[in-house]
Amino acid sequence: MDIEKERVPIFNVPGVVIGFIAIFVLVHIYRLQLSDADDFAFAALHGFVPARLALEMEWATIDGLARAFSALPVAERPSPAFLAILLSDESNVWTSLVSYAFIHANWPHVLLNSLWFLAFGSVVARRLGPVVFSVFFALAAAGAALCYAAFNEGSIVPVIGASGAVAAAMGAAMLLPMRPMASPQEQAELAHVPLMPLGVAATDRRVVANTLLWIGINLLFAFGFNIGGGATEAANIAWEAHVGGYLIGMVLMTVLDRFRPQPAF
Repeated sequence: MDIEKERVPIFNVPGVVIGFIAIFVLVHIYRLQLSDADDFAFAALHGFVPARLALEMEWATIDGLARAFSALPVAERPSPAFLAILLSDESNVWTSLVSYAFIHANWPHVLLNSLWFLAFGSVVARRLGPVVFSVFFALAAAGAALCYAAFNEGSIVPVIGASGAVAAAMGAAMLLPMRPMASPQEQAELAHVPLMPLGVAATDRRVVANTLLWIGINLLFAFGFNIGGGATEAANIAWEAHVGGYLIGMVLMTVLDRFRPQPAF
């Protein structure tokens, strides 16, 4: 018996997942080299700001936002410096739907999202391949941001972090045949197994239980439970992006699975 061929690798992370995590880390290292003012501007311009999208889509006006801000308590009103950054350049409105996912508040934020992405992103990336998985990540990040914007249209606080896309990977993984610590041969066999259809997933006990648990955890955040403070850019938990991203991930997985490289028989 060839024992070497039967060994299950402890670390079997797709290169595309490692690449995304490397970008998370490098972007944060870059931000640490910036002055406070430049870092503030970087997060404001490349983070996702719902109000900027609302202005671009003409769902809101500058005068309307100004009136809303003036009605806030003085301590909660945005600074003129931030408003100047917000309104100075609208060219990055659409790119920020994805770029925000590569920016994180601090090292614990980077680490948490990276570990979660390592677990669920790896499962999805093995199924989709690097190119389709990259498309999945971009669409998931944008979808999660739009879900957040739907509930926070006038918010000028930049949303940052990959958690919306990570939640999408979690949702997508729910539809996949999974076997922990599968050998390369077993992984090749799983590649031929069809996805769980969304209709079946809606009644599957494992999927329903995990989905309700995820929604419940995020509803705790929605009603004020916070696991800790944060940076200026993203002190609060964007629960709307988490829940929306999770559900969007299921839909994206169903659509994009047909475009993945087909395994050899």
